[in-house]
Amino acid sequence: MTQTNARRLPMALVAAMALGVALAFAPAHAAPTQDDLAAAALTAREVGTGFTVAQKGLVDKLTAVGVTSYMVIYERVGRGGVDLVAVLLFDANAADDAGDLDASAELDQLQSLGITLAPATPPAIGSDTQLVTVSGSLLGMNIGGDAITWRHGSIGAMVAAFGTSSPTAQGYAEQQEAKLSALGN
Repeated sequence: MTQTNARRLPMALVAAMALGVALAFAPAHAAPTQDDLAAAALTAREVGTGFTVAQKGLVDKLTAVGVTSYMVIYERVGRGGVDLVAVLLFDANAADDAGDLDASAELDQLQSLGITLAPATPPAIGSDTQLVTVSGSLLGMNIGGDAITWRHGSIGAMVAAFGTSSPTAQGYAEQQEAKLSALGN
């Protein structure tokens, strides 16, 4: 498998999780712009040493149905493997209109790759909080981690952390929630 394909599979995992998260939220009020969401997202500096931006921008499937979004994926590659931290922020008010989207195909694809997503007890972050653990084998590497989704006012958020060192998303999610609170969103 080429290095490009090796990088695309973890990105596909994040994209599938992001779509599922956005579909789970209902409307509230005041629509953020993509620039608002980008400014509110954790930066590489806030994520930590060794992480670089692997991908950033809007989520095409959400944009197609009128849901403003911003996603950034950070990666840290080392001798022992790779870790990813993904941040998705989206207009939770518009997500209800995305009801005609279906993330089941993407989630089925993850299962066919050997990735398991299992619900778990979430930490107290924002409202409507959910936690999913991620485990399995991807490209011959054992991976682990989790994803936390929540709502902060009119913004829906997901922070996922997974990779060969089995990182956890909770610290990143707490940082993201603090940043949203400080910005008054």
